Amino acid sequence: MSIPHSGLTVPKEAYWLKKLSDSLLMCDVDAFVDELYFPVLKKLRIPSVIFKWHRYSVDVNRFRTDISSQTVERAGELLKTIYKNKEFRQKNPSDIHWHKTTKGHLLIKTAISQKAHKLLVQKYLNPFHDRVKKHFKGFKQKGHKTVYLIDLHSMPSKGLDFHRDRGCFRKDVVIGDNKGKSCSKKLTDLAVKAYKQAGFKVALNWPYKGGAVTCSYGQPQWGQEVLQVELNRKLYMDEKTKKKNRNYKNTQIKLSLAFQKIVEGINSF
Repeated sequence: MSIPHSGLTVPKEAYWLKKLSDSLLMCDVDAFVDELYFPVLKKLRIPSVIFKWHRYSVDVNRFRTDISSQTVERAGELLKTIYKNKEFRQKNPSDIHWHKTTKGHLLIKTAISQKAHKLLVQKYLNPFHDRVKKHFKGFKQKGHKTVYLIDLHSMPSKGLDFHRDRGCFRKDVVIGDNKGKSCSKKLTDLAVKAYKQAGFKVALNWPYKGGAVTCSYGQPQWGQEVLQVELNRKLYMDEKTKKKNRNYKNTQIKLSLAFQKIVEGINSF
């Protein structure tokens, strides 16, 4: 499992975030996602890669080419000389380093230097992906022909201005398989059924189909199957105060049930 966005720690290199209020820093964090899934991950001994650093500083669920002149000095030059425009650029609402919050609050007033960008990528983004790759390699070396990864997130209960479903209320869970490209249909069907049986209302690929983790590592032809799972925040927290609500524990129990069913299903493939 991977959890890219639950981290709250601002790295020292992200100097532009240091003086921001806690409420502002909490705006787009997938708060409590790591805690919600912890009991079932521990019980089933499922290895996980959890990014403890704040997504505003460096978002590991973005492509390396997700930079712009708003966030990195001479970004165009960097794309040509280092990234060579070979990597797919997704139409994300934010770059690797977030320019604004989803509410429109400015985070980066002046673009950071290329040196700062490269340091953040090398020190924080690369190690996360190295760990993901290590897990894939490790399982394959143990003889597993197919390795499964579920990328865990949370989402606002209602589509925001830049979302495809602007102003629309969302299902409890959104499963993304990059429109059928990141995994087999049987894994998608298994996950949808498991979350429904656990008591969640489920949508597929709307409004999220999967980010960089799903699109990059979801390569069924290589024996790598990846799903992204978005959990509606209203199910377990107050979206304004960012505090756990009375339904938190019940949501945690239902998530554990869903995961147990997924693991049981995968073991029977």
